[in-house]
Amino acid sequence: MKIGVRLLRLCLAVIMLAGYTTAVMDHREVFAEARKKTTLYVCPMHPNVTSDRPGDCPICHMRLVPAAPGGTSDPSHDTHKDGASTGAVSAEAVCTMHDCGMHQDGKPCPMMVLGGAGEKVSCPLCGDFIRLEGGMLRPLEAAAPEGYATILITSERQQLIGIRTGPAEKRRASRTVRAAGRIAHDPELYQAQSEYLESERSLRESAAEPGRREWAAQLRESARTKLQRMGLSPELIRELGDLEGPDKSLLYPVPDGDVWIYADIYEYEVALVKAGDAVVVEGPSLSGAGLSGRIHAIDTSVDPATRTVRVRIRVKNEGGKLRPDMYVNVSLEADLGEVLLVPEEAVFFTGKANIVFVDKDKGLFEPRHLRLGPKATGGYVVLGGLSEGESVVTNGNFLVDSESRLKAALSAIGGHQHGS
Repeated sequence: MKIGVRLLRLCLAVIMLAGYTTAVMDHREVFAEARKKTTLYVCPMHPNVTSDRPGDCPICHMRLVPAAPGGTSDPSHDTHKDGASTGAVSAEAVCTMHDCGMHQDGKPCPMMVLGGAGEKVSCPLCGDFIRLEGGMLRPLEAAAPEGYATILITSERQQLIGIRTGPAEKRRASRTVRAAGRIAHDPELYQAQSEYLESERSLRESAAEPGRREWAAQLRESARTKLQRMGLSPELIRELGDLEGPDKSLLYPVPDGDVWIYADIYEYEVALVKAGDAVVVEGPSLSGAGLSGRIHAIDTSVDPATRTVRVRIRVKNEGGKLRPDMYVNVSLEADLGEVLLVPEEAVFFTGKANIVFVDKDKGLFEPRHLRLGPKATGGYVVLGGLSEGESVVTNGNFLVDSESRLKAALSAIGGHQHGS
């Protein structure tokens, strides 16, 4: 009897253990199946960026792709050629900028490989490093200006932002230089001219008297030095020597004669003007009709108070409309020669650098530091940092600037993870 009870209890225990084992296995299978259904998404370009849901990488804005069991992106999905994802991104469309040695159906490899300065970046398909002309190997992304990074923007987002570009062109350029001027009323200069002419006359008359001639020569040299200190060029002094007397227009209007205009050019624009340049003179007394004149001399010193240099312009006083001490406006077109110009709206002035965004094609925009010359009609003169024919962003660049700075900031932090 006791043996029968024990056997019954043993059978019940075996049955219960078998049921518990089956339940545990069922739960394990359920957990394993649930784990399979939870997909980890990673960025093809930044494997440290992960998420448990689809989305965009905050650094390069590429679509996150399902991670393969080994932790790599799933190559079974397809993308558009410009990098815009139709779902996930395949290895063939990680990016597309370098010309690797691999060809498909007679066409160059469509890979575009991105990398930061100093990284060794290779094509995921052919294993080739990014290649430049001449066979030199280096990462595609050159050293970006501090605080900026190269970014990738799909064609759809470019249309949404309204990005437009324009080329850097080499052509003949000019710059309009404007200055305030006044009609000269200069009794001091008139007196200095009189002294110089008197010294010239004394020198000629003392030709036969050596002692007097030496004294007259010293007197003329002193008068010449005074004129030079007052701003007259050697050419104007030579012209003065051919006159019968000092210029009376420095004191009062001369009917149908010339007048002198003193115009103040800012020191940073002085290099753009030269003696002989044609100018246009306008003023209230001219009733909208401009007068033509020409620069005859440029002073050799800078006014310490206004940081300007005085130029002397001679103008025909038609009808006697110009009177001493009248104010006028002076303008001239300074010829800059044949130069490389970048559109004005393309340049960002950060205070430390001049930045443009170069369109490297296929959605890649590279920040570039420029060395700029003077501003010209239609853009800025480029002294370095850009080549003829390169295309730069002219519209939508504020958003491009923001994204470039954001990417640089996130890259500096490193190891960024998507929130759940």
